[in-house]
Amino acid sequence: MIQQDKIISKSVLASIAISFCAYAYLLCNNQIIGALLLSLSFITCSVYNLNMFTCRVNTLSDSSDFRRLFLVLIINLLVIYLFGIIFTFSNDSIETAANNIVLNRINTNIPTIIISSTITGFLCSVFVESENKLKSLNFKPCYIIAVICTLAIVFADLPHCLIDMFLYSVSSETFDHFWSVLARLSLTVLFNFLGCSLFNIIANKSFMHSHID
Repeated sequence: MIQQDKIISKSVLASIAISFCAYAYLLCNNQIIGALLLSLSFITCSVYNLNMFTCRVNTLSDSSDFRRLFLVLIINLLVIYLFGIIFTFSNDSIETAANNIVLNRINTNIPTIIISSTITGFLCSVFVESENKLKSLNFKPCYIIAVICTLAIVFADLPHCLIDMFLYSVSSETFDHFWSVLARLSLTVLFNFLGCSLFNIIANKSFMHSHID
């Protein structure tokens, strides 16, 4: 029970960090600064060892961790959705920015969603593994990888399931295109996961030695 409570609390905190950074991203008119603000969510989760779904795929060590990863995903999505609704009531201006991105997602064909979601997952694994390697070498600015990966995700308009969940929760277009949004979010979750796993396969690291806690 203690371990499960720890998983829940760290997943909730990660979700809050993502929500605040995504909110700041939508408020920012400058895409570069917005991407830098968004990268703070990845850095925060890394510094405090919080449970962000796409950064936890690399920590799978046994079958029980798949159940923990699923719990992390559900908590991430629910908490981010809740904060998105809250932020919508506090500031209407973010809705317009979110609508533009959501409409672009809806108009993107399924094969493109699959490929781009896989690339996002791969980039997340690159960030996690590169950061761990640089930390082991005592390289101080190791979080520069998070910034680079976030810039790539933003400027290439790559789907990230948790960031997209915040956008969907804020956008008024979501309910008008509910089934299209649900299909794209589901595919994004699946292929973010497969993209993260793809890095492990290429690096010949199908399972890591750490675990989700």
